[in-house]
Amino acid sequence: MTAKNKDIQKIEEILIAIAIKIARQEKGCLFVIKQNGLQYENLIPQDVKPFRIIDNQRRLEALALVDGACIIDKNGDLIAYAAQISNTKTFKGFGTRHSAAFTASLNKNIAILASEEDKKIRVFKNGKLLM
Repeated sequence: MTAKNKDIQKIEEILIAIAIKIARQEKGCLFVIKQNGLQYENLIPQDVKPFRIIDNQRRLEALALVDGACIIDKNGDLIAYAAQISNTKTFKGFGTRHSAAFTASLNKNIAILASEEDKKIRVFKNGKLLM
């Protein structure tokens, strides 16, 4: 496994742990690890400056509760929050957050979501629901 893959895996682990905490609160969130092209719009002004998620997981957890997605780059820096994924494609049988996660994952990005309805964590890679 390359160093880059280990970094991405560590970022995934952190995001899954935070998503589990949020799901246990019966709330939802969406994280996208941006590795390739991703179109999104910020829903609110970005008052919080980018930061390393490894160093400040509590801040990330708070921002994840704001409507929209948290976008993290492949280095583990939060680059946007409260982001709306553009041009979403429907993920049949699920709602808007799942459709956004599915769409974001189509370009080799990784999407991790917590569903407030069923309290489950789902991971999307390459347009596929993995878990």
